[in-house]
Amino acid sequence: QAIGISPVIDMYLKIFLSPRNGLFLGLVYFALGDLLVEKEWKFGITSAIYLTVGTLGLIDEIILTKDCPYGDEQSLFLSHLIFIPALFVAAKSVPFPERIDTKLLRKLSSGIYFVHRIIRDPLYDFWAVVFKSEIPHILLFAVVIVLSSLIALFLAKTKNKFLRKLI
Repeated sequence: QAIGISPVIDMYLKIFLSPRNGLFLGLVYFALGDLLVEKEWKFGITSAIYLTVGTLGLIDEIILTKDCPYGDEQSLFLSHLIFIPALFVAAKSVPFPERIDTKLLRKLSSGIYFVHRIIRDPLYDFWAVVFKSEIPHILLFAVVIVLSSLIALFLAKTKNKFLRKLI
């Protein structure tokens, strides 16, 4: 049990069925992004404090929910509501060389996102069948990132118009 917050999680899941259908999906992040743009928020001491609080909150939530029985939903944390906007503001303040192809980076980002589950789930199952154990998370992460990145790069660079439009 996640230290007394299980009733809140249970109620939330009854309402939205999955965290991906409610508070944590798109709308809140679009609203936060709109607020950041409207306020022209720049990285400074306030953003650094938010980033620190968000990071510590995320670490705390990961530790507190480590054995929580909600499986895949452990990738969605309340601290993301502080951490992600602060991280975005911090990243936006980093100078970006003009010679880097930002359209390619956008395609790679989308491609990795769309492909990673297609790689992750079969790899996870394959490992369990062959090695009779759960794949080490760091190995799963590394293999999924490498394979997803290679597939996304292929899709972004291919001359086939249909495949290129997939990302």
